[in-house]
Amino acid sequence: MTYEKSVSRIEEIIGRLSDESISLEASLKLFEEGTGLLCDCKKMLEEAEKKAEILMPEGKYEQQL
Repeated sequence: MTYEKSVSRIEEIIGRLSDESISLEASLKLFEEGTGLLCDCKKMLEEAEKKAEILMPEGKYEQQL
């Protein structure tokens, strides 16, 4: 799943968890899914940051300005 789709799904999950009529069991399943997606998003962001650091090492950007 892409980062954008994961964020969209997390937003859906937050909306569903805000519904007071949802059962405890369903809430826990959604919470588990959401925390998994958050971990996936964190990993994707860390990988993107590493790629950005390779492409633009610290200090190199400042030298170009």
